[in-house]
Amino acid sequence: MIDLLKQLFHFHSWEYTPAIFGNELMERLGIPQQNARRVCKKCGVVQIQDIHCLGFNPPRYVKTWRSL
Repeated sequence: MIDLLKQLFHFHSWEYTPAIFGNELMERLGIPQQNARRVCKKCGVVQIQDIHCLGFNPPRYVKTWRSL
C-alpha cells in the first residue's frame, strides 16, 4: 500500500554520493573536486548539488540541488 502511494505521488528514493574535496582549504571555500550527487532508484533521475560560499567569517554556504 505504501509503495502504491509513493508511486502515485512520485516520491523519490534517493541514493546519495557525497562530494569529494581535494584538501581542507577547498572544503572551507566550498569548491569540490567532484560535486555531491543523488540518483533516484525508481525513476533514474540524477541531481547534482551546487555549493555557493557566501563569504562570511566563519563561512556560510547555500546548497541547492539541480537536475542533469
